[in-house]
Amino acid sequence: MIRKPTLWKRFRKRLWKISKWGLGFLGVALISGYVFVRYDYLTAADDLEYQESLARQNGFHLTAEDMKPRPPVKPEENAAPTYRRMIASIKAVPDIERGFTYLDLLSAASAPGDDNLKAARAGIEVYTRAIELAKAASAKP
Repeated sequence: MIRKPTLWKRFRKRLWKISKWGLGFLGVALISGYVFVRYDYLTAADDLEYQESLARQNGFHLTAEDMKPRPPVKPEENAAPTYRRMIASIKAVPDIERGFTYLDLLSAASAPGDDNLKAARAGIEVYTRAIELAKAASAKP
């Protein structure tokens, strides 16, 4: 009399078959993923050169050397020092000037009144120098 294998033996046998197929599929997936990534990296180098040449044809700056103005800007025409002075003057302003906060300056336009008008005038006095420097810098190259 031939005995039927137990449930556990049948389960182990099927599990082994399934795991072999699963490992095979996993191996194929890993190898195909590796091949795809390698192919993508190999073709990216050629694509980069093409994209750089296309960008240069369209006038885009790719390096710091490309961004230098030709001919160079004269020191007296350079706007960078003026912008630096403007930023320094804004940073030098304390948060509260003459008892008014920055929120008072923002609400001056939306809620007219004597206090808000005083806050707006104080803000204008504080930022007038920065605005003058910004106008002077915008006139330079």
